[in-house]
Amino acid sequence: MSDDRIRQLERQLEALQAKACATERLHRRAETLLAGLQHRTRNLLASVRSLAAYTAEHAESIADFSEHFDGRLAALARCQGIVMRSGDEGADLEELLREEFLSHAVDGSEQINVSGETVRLGPRVAEAIGLALHELTTNALKFGALASEAGELAISWSKIDGSVAIDWAETGAPSPVRARREGFGRELIERGLPFQLGARTSLDFTPTGVHCRITAKMSDSTIGQAS
Repeated sequence: MSDDRIRQLERQLEALQAKACATERLHRRAETLLAGLQHRTRNLLASVRSLAAYTAEHAESIADFSEHFDGRLAALARCQGIVMRSGDEGADLEELLREEFLSHAVDGSEQINVSGETVRLGPRVAEAIGLALHELTTNALKFGALASEAGELAISWSKIDGSVAIDWAETGAPSPVRARREGFGRELIERGLPFQLGARTSLDFTPTGVHCRITAKMSDSTIGQAS
């Protein structure tokens, strides 16, 4: 066999080996993506069951259940959509907030002031924070600052050592806001976020509206680690 033929066979063998390596990498990537999708699906179903159970437990009627569950399910779907579009970069906090306002047709309202640097959240964090923002927005529209033309809502956030600190402050509510003894939003913010994310939260019902503070890790991988 000539030297040229040997070199030709060697090049063909190298090309086949490179193709086999690329195929193996694609196979491993597909397995990783599938495992991640299965994990997210299980978590999503668990979240839906939890929302349905809590809403049903506190609903006064079928109509009441339908209204609240539909709203929460839609908020969860918006969060998941943002998470899926964001990929490995993480869900943008401002996009979560804007999508929530857009769903209520108040995005761009002069009553709302939003400020903060770019913050990317892991899937678990984005889902929990997104639901909390939904509850706060819904409450503000029904009873708080956004229920009055004179009301104002200021939301700001900043990064602190791998965490994000969110401040939600309402002023000009139509009537003094009273703290409810029960409610999904209050349960989520005061108990759910600390349990799920290790977050530090406070929820104050002031005479002019709600003031909420949430400090949580931005990355899912850091949840549960010591501060």
